[in-house]
Amino acid sequence: MEIPEHRARKDWAHFIKAMIDWRYPQAEKIRLVMDNLNTPTMRSLYETFEPEEARRWARRLEIHYTPKHGSWLNIAEIELSALSSQCLKRRILEIGFMRKDVISFFVLLRALMIRAFVPRSVSITVQYFRPI
Repeated sequence: MEIPEHRARKDWAHFIKAMIDWRYPQAEKIRLVMDNLNTPTMRSLYETFEPEEARRWARRLEIHYTPKHGSWLNIAEIELSALSSQCLKRRILEIGFMRKDVISFFVLLRALMIRAFVPRSVSITVQYFRPI
């Protein structure tokens, strides 16, 4: 999970470069699912890096854009609304606090989702820590 300070095209291009070079260096193709709202495109790679470098990363990406209307979007909006109301609707002095808060939120959310599919005989303990 990456929480950048800005959401500019160049930030996206640097994120893609790091993802390909550091997280998935052996992958031939990386399927990236992106929304349609203010979404950077492959052009961002070419605007940020030399054409040869940009082409090398662009060849390895397979981008799928999500539909603008659909039931999955409602689920995502509910999760983002909960994140906003529980974590982000306050003054955050340092981005490090926000990163910890967001990661803790999604760890808890995943545990709750898993809990819905795990038999009752299995116990799961989750603690949500919120920096003060």
